[in-house]
Amino acid sequence: MGLFNTAQVTKLLETETLTPIFSVPKEWFWIGGLTMNQEGIIYGLNIVFKTLTMVLIIPLGIFTTDINDMVVGMVKANIPYKIVFIFSSTLRFFPLLLEEIQGILEAQRLRGLALEKMGIIKKVTVYATIAVPLILNAMAKSQKLEVVLQSKAFSGSSKRTYLHDSILTQTDYICMISFIIFFLVATILYFQWGVGKFPWLLYS
Repeated sequence: MGLFNTAQVTKLLETETLTPIFSVPKEWFWIGGLTMNQEGIIYGLNIVFKTLTMVLIIPLGIFTTDINDMVVGMVKANIPYKIVFIFSSTLRFFPLLLEEIQGILEAQRLRGLALEKMGIIKKVTVYATIAVPLILNAMAKSQKLEVVLQSKAFSGSSKRTYLHDSILTQTDYICMISFIIFFLVATILYFQWGVGKFPWLLYS
């Protein structure tokens, strides 16, 4: 980011001059003449942390919440059941894929493949070969699921009964209201005073 995204950084900061840290010699192939800037590094870290926030929060919600409760809650929120079903089916596929990966790795170990003793490049090639049967098995399971849904005349109707009902408690309502208030305050601060924007992060 500090090397290649100079135009976007200068546009965000509304300035033409950045704080250089070091420059790459012009004789270097492809990246010769590029300059590493302080603002570019901060911008890159900003993007990385924003991405990590999304990447880490989603698994946290998935692994700490029962899928059945999540499905019932989404249906009660009047989300179309077909979308809820696709979402829940996707979540249920992840544990199956992890089990298949472990099964394939165990089969490879039984054949004498020692992953622990391999280098990074060799491991990448091994995992690339694992991806082929994994994708084929996932496609086969999705086709079986499609056949099952068609045989049961799946209509996507939300008028159905559930074994476990999801009931919102007072704590749930307090958390929901708190998140809404926090979101509104953050939105006002962002658009009204620029809190959270890149120039604010750099100069605050």
